[in-house]
Amino acid sequence: MPEAELTALRVELLALLNVGKSVGRIIMDPAARDLWGEVYAELTQDHHGLAGCVVNRGEAQVIRLAMLYALLDKQQVIGERRLISALAFWKYCHESAMVIFGQREANPVAAKVLKALQGGAQLLTDLHRAMGNNVLTHRLKATLEELNQSGRVQCSKEHTPGRTKTVFKLNERNEFNELSPPAVAVLPSGNPLALAV
Repeated sequence: MPEAELTALRVELLALLNVGKSVGRIIMDPAARDLWGEVYAELTQDHHGLAGCVVNRGEAQVIRLAMLYALLDKQQVIGERRLISALAFWKYCHESAMVIFGQREANPVAAKVLKALQGGAQLLTDLHRAMGNNVLTHRLKATLEELNQSGRVQCSKEHTPGRTKTVFKLNERNEFNELSPPAVAVLPSGNPLALAV
């Protein structure tokens, strides 16, 4: 980049930093506040696995982006246009994270359990064997409980002449997993903005 262009960017950036230091409270205009009310619940939905580590708390990221856009325009008000821009950028980030991390688990035991259950329903002893008998039973049970509570694994009791058996299997597609289609928010302008939640 030529030095003259670089110098111009430095000057503009320093001016924006000075504006940012002097700005007090940043607020949303009514249209942005209405849009925020429409998309907030979708942005706060939790995701599991490594993707969740990256994209959870999407509402905080979107509001920060919208504030940055307002400050870049030397404004103290987040308008609907700035919020729409922040949502569009967040959508891109969210989709990228889902492509990169979507099916990977933060918990390696959970990843092994899910892989083992892809072959069909299994008992706790089967799952323990699938882990090479190298996972403590209490850790395996805690992981299964977490997967059950998140709606990704279903736990059922099977009555037999002897002891009752607990059977674990993968849940079908539902609103709790990333396999569901993305929700779509229709913006006041009538343009749909798909929010992958």
